[in-house]
Amino acid sequence: MSPLRTWLPLAGATLLCVALRAVMIAWPPDQSATSPELEALRARREKLGAASDARLQAILEREALLRRQLWTADTFAYWRKTTLPAGWTVQDLGPAEGRAIRARRFALQRPAATSAQWPEITSLLADLEARDCTRVQTVSLAAKPGYLGSRSFSQCVIVVLLAFADDPPARPPDRAAR
Repeated sequence: MSPLRTWLPLAGATLLCVALRAVMIAWPPDQSATSPELEALRARREKLGAASDARLQAILEREALLRRQLWTADTFAYWRKTTLPAGWTVQDLGPAEGRAIRARRFALQRPAATSAQWPEITSLLADLEARDCTRVQTVSLAAKPGYLGSRSFSQCVIVVLLAFADDPPARPPDRAAR
């Protein structure tokens, strides 16, 4: 075997290493801490650091818990039967605007309310405020003139917003299937 054949690959490899080192010295990679691109990438990595499978699972569990707390037609009927005091009327005011859930507004009215019903009114308000997926929007107490300049209740209206469970929206048909 000739010496040239042995030394030629070794010389070529050495020349390649020297050339690569010269390129790295002449044009070093940008490793400064003030590089805007590098800072943007570091910020993005920090932001995505909180996103993990465990975090996603916790979010999905919380969503499932909240969905179980939403009102249904059955739970609303049961609440009306067991909690709403006698003499109160319920009027459905229709759907309320909601992006992710279906919500409905209801007017709970106590006609001919008197000051004797005040504990009943406050108890109903406390019950509504304590419930999940429920928001009291307005409370109206109408008063009428009484004897010797006094005033007494004539009616009470509570407008409440209830978030209802709804089936997930149907998936739109695939364009290719049309």
